[in-house]
Amino acid sequence: MQIRWSRLRIPFCWFDRHSPRREEAKWDGKYYVGPCRFCGKEVVRRDRGIWKLVREPLT
Repeated sequence: MQIRWSRLRIPFCWFDRHSPRREEAKWDGKYYVGPCRFCGKEVVRRDRGIWKLVREPLT
């Protein structure tokens, strides 16, 4: 039985650990922002490799 990687990553969205769609992530002058590849919600890169859900408007 082969386990698909995407099925393992979806639960991490439940714990606010997201993975962006790299081709759609853009630099807004302060942060990288883009949609999560699994849940589709807007996420922001807070630290190298750490993507979190956007909870308030970025300024």
